[in-house]
Amino acid sequence: MAELAAAINHVHSLGFVHRDLKPDNVLISNDGHVRLSDFGLAKSFENANDKSLSNWQQYVATLKPEDLDKMKNANDDNNTDTENDNDVEDLNKNNPVENNKDLNQDAPKKKVIDHQKLYSTVGTPDYIAIEVLYQKGYDNRVDWWSMGVIMFECLIGFAPFHANEPLATCRKIVRYERYFKVPSDIKLSKIAINLMNSLVCPASQRLGWDKIVEHPWFKNIKWNNLQSTKPPFVPDLKSNTDSKYFEEIEDETMELNENQKSSGYSSIGQDNNRVWGYTFNRRDAQNFQNYIQAQKENENKNNIANITNNIGNNDKNNDK
Repeated sequence: MAELAAAINHVHSLGFVHRDLKPDNVLISNDGHVRLSDFGLAKSFENANDKSLSNWQQYVATLKPEDLDKMKNANDDNNTDTENDNDVEDLNKNNPVENNKDLNQDAPKKKVIDHQKLYSTVGTPDYIAIEVLYQKGYDNRVDWWSMGVIMFECLIGFAPFHANEPLATCRKIVRYERYFKVPSDIKLSKIAINLMNSLVCPASQRLGWDKIVEHPWFKNIKWNNLQSTKPPFVPDLKSNTDSKYFEEIEDETMELNENQKSSGYSSIGQDNNRVWGYTFNRRDAQNFQNYIQAQKENENKNNIANITNNIGNNDKNNDK
């Protein structure tokens, strides 16, 4: 959980929210450490105005005190000193905000929207935060809700809001206080339960990164050196393509019509057009090795043929 929290925080520090956190997207590497994956639904919070503000802050940081005084004087309606106005004009030439034409100050007023929030309903139903369902806007705190649900599933053994139909799952999430409860036969520490309840709760009460690292449940975690900590589980792999930790799933055979086979874009009909490894299956692991071996053999045959042809040509030239 500590490594997952650190990964989430890193995504947030880059200005993104993941929006699709679930166990399927939390991978364990060969050395046992957590790897966060699948950023297809990730969304950036930075917009044009945020970038302009950042540029302005960087610009102001480079100014001298006397430059700031000139800018303050320029905003004074009673100040008509031409020399000061000229100085401020010179400063504004280097001002990234003053020169940004995308701000459109003269544009007609529109409905005010909180650009620090997102509004689209995305993600896997079992792990969607409650504020996403209300469609009133949300921020990166939705990822911490998802982490709380994942923690519950890891400790209890099942997803708290799971149902056969997505709509039923959403109804459970809206009534999360009724369903997000530890069964009486499961013994967990009070601090573990407290952490989960502090993540799966209204956004205004939800813990963020600063409070998570201070939570008692993580008291023995060395946050600055997570990669050097021995993981509780390290996969025992025989090779890079060992898939014994994946569930056995029967391969579905897709029938291709003649148009698909001749189109040149069939990933099954023609190996040359395949994007190997994009979606994992066991047969691909072996087929990919066979494909590479066949390519090497063909390359060797071509090299031998070229060498033979060159020798023959040289013999003919010598005979002449």
